[in-house]
Amino acid sequence: MLPVISREYKVMIDPRLFGNTRDGHKEVKQDLQRLAKRFDAKVSGDFSKLDQRRIQFLDTPDFSFRKNQLVLRHRRKKGGSGDGEFTLKCRSEDRYVAADADLRPAKKLKGEAKFEEDIAAPFRSRFSHSVTIPASAGDLPETVGKASRLFPILEKIPRDGGRCEGKTPLLTVNHFMPHEQVRKGVKLALSSEVDGSVAVILWSHTSKSRIVCAEFSFRYGDKTERYSVAAAQTAYDLFAAIQKLDWCQPNGVTKTQFVYQG
Repeated sequence: MLPVISREYKVMIDPRLFGNTRDGHKEVKQDLQRLAKRFDAKVSGDFSKLDQRRIQFLDTPDFSFRKNQLVLRHRRKKGGSGDGEFTLKCRSEDRYVAADADLRPAKKLKGEAKFEEDIAAPFRSRFSHSVTIPASAGDLPETVGKASRLFPILEKIPRDGGRCEGKTPLLTVNHFMPHEQVRKGVKLALSSEVDGSVAVILWSHTSKSRIVCAEFSFRYGDKTERYSVAAAQTAYDLFAAIQKLDWCQPNGVTKTQFVYQG
C-alpha cells in the first residue's frame, strides 16, 4: 500500500477578504497566530514567497474524467521557461480506490508520484493519488487519444457503456483558465518535533482582476507515514477553530468544484 506522505487540511476563504491582498494575507496570519497559541502550536515567517501560474483543467464535453474520479490539469508558471507540467490525479474517500488507480505515464516519460491525504471541512478525509510529468513542447492534447499518449489510463476509462474513444475531444473545462497566486513562507509547528507549512491560494481571471476563489491550507508530512498522535490532535483542534473564523467558508465549494460548476 502506498504510504500517505503528507496530510493537508484545506478550507475555502471568502474571496472578499483579498480586496487588498496584502491586508488579506496579514489578517489570515494574525488569526492563525492567535489560534495556534491556544493549542501550543507556533506560527513563524511571513507570506513572502509567491508563485504565479496559469491553470487549465482538461476533460471531455460530458466530463468523463471527472465521472471516473480523475482530474487532468495543465499548469504553467507565469514568466517561466518551458511548457509547464501535466498532472493526472485520482481523489477518493476510499483509500484503496485512490491508491490502486494506475496513473503511470507512458513509457519513456518520467513522472513524480504522490499519495496524500486531503482533509476538508468539517473533517472530511479524502485520498489523493497523483502523477506529474513535464509538458512537452506543442499544443495541449485535443483528444482523449492524444492525452492517452501521456497517461495510458485515459483511453481505458468507461464512457457510455464502453471505453472512452480516442477521438473524443478534450476541452478546457467551462473555458476557465484561472490565474493562480500561491503565497507561502508561513511555518506552523504543531509540536516540538513536527513542522508544517501554510499556503493561501487565490484564483482570478487575470493577474489584475478581482479574486473569485480562495483557499487556505496547512500541511505536514512524513515519507514513512509515521504521524505523531499529539501533532494530529493539535492539527485537528486548530482546523476546527479555523472554521469558526469570519473569513472562513467551511461550506464553500473546492477549487475543482468551482471550475466544474462554471
